[in-house]
Amino acid sequence: MIKAFRKLFNDRSEATVIEYAVIASLIAIFIVTAAETVGTKSGGVLGEFAASLR
Repeated sequence: MIKAFRKLFNDRSEATVIEYAVIASLIAIFIVTAAETVGTKSGGVLGEFAASLR
């Protein structure tokens, strides 16, 4: 098991894959946060619009 971890940490070709995974996860977090913010704000606007129709 320890040999497998040493081999993984010594192999530099995997570093690029890990970097891309980190970048992709940060982009996903940004998209989810932005969608949640837009959804919350548009929900407020649509709620006000619906209230004005009553």
